[in-house]
Amino acid sequence: MCASTRILVISAAIAFCLIAHGIAHATTVTHCGTTCSTDCVLGADIACQPGQDGITLTNGASLDMRDLSITCDNGYPGGSTDSCGNAVTMLSPNSRVFTSSTSSFRPSIVGVWNNAVDCRSQVTTTVKGISIRGYWNNAAITGCHLVLLNTIEGVPDPVGSFVDTTFWSWPTRCVHHPATPELYDVVQSNHLAGCNSAVTSIASALAVDDNTMDCRDNLPVLASFGCLQVNGPGTIRISNNVLTGDSRSVMHPQASSILFQNNLCKLSTMRGCAQCVSKGQCVPSATIDDL
Repeated sequence: MCASTRILVISAAIAFCLIAHGIAHATTVTHCGTTCSTDCVLGADIACQPGQDGITLTNGASLDMRDLSITCDNGYPGGSTDSCGNAVTMLSPNSRVFTSSTSSFRPSIVGVWNNAVDCRSQVTTTVKGISIRGYWNNAAITGCHLVLLNTIEGVPDPVGSFVDTTFWSWPTRCVHHPATPELYDVVQSNHLAGCNSAVTSIASALAVDDNTMDCRDNLPVLASFGCLQVNGPGTIRISNNVLTGDSRSVMHPQASSILFQNNLCKLSTMRGCAQCVSKGQCVPSATIDDL
């Protein structure tokens, strides 16, 4: 092989490695209100103002958050009536938000948002490895195909009404799955805490597997909601989840068309745990710690 050929081969290999690691041609984002039509990377912690969106992805672009944060800076107490828009919005198929960082610090979306991540029911969209903490008028993550390995921690509406310090106005849902054209939407290996419902869905094809869920109630008890609020006549599988939290319903509705496998619920605190067990949808546990 001649020298020029070797150089071309080496150059091609380097280019392939850069693309494979997601750093070739990536636009650096340093402020809110940015639209990425090609892959982009968060270059600094950014803070958005009330009503402002963070980052919008088009044309299949993806966002690498590294170990940085997107925050809604709406002051104190800064509640749901003074929220920011969406931290990340995906307007086309194949987009994703993720982290390439190997740091012990997870990238985070923090504060009071309409949605933390809104995939607009676009196909093959992914949210992976992100920490989300705050209050959301709609959901922490909504309309995404793959929701994997995320940590979601809802907090009460900072200016919401409450009766006492136990029953605050918690976010309605952590993850929401509207009907999408995907063959199978997946919510897997997430920690979902601090919402009335950990997962809500009207999708007809959904897998909810291997998650830990710590659901929170309002007062009076929300009998029409469940820690898992799933509807749809299609293929839905709920398996190997651990459910705990305040006294409330576990599954609503108790649909017979859904496949339930090995879901643990805390018998002493979850109002619907005994019913869930009697229907073969849950396995009781007295040893689950509040997550």
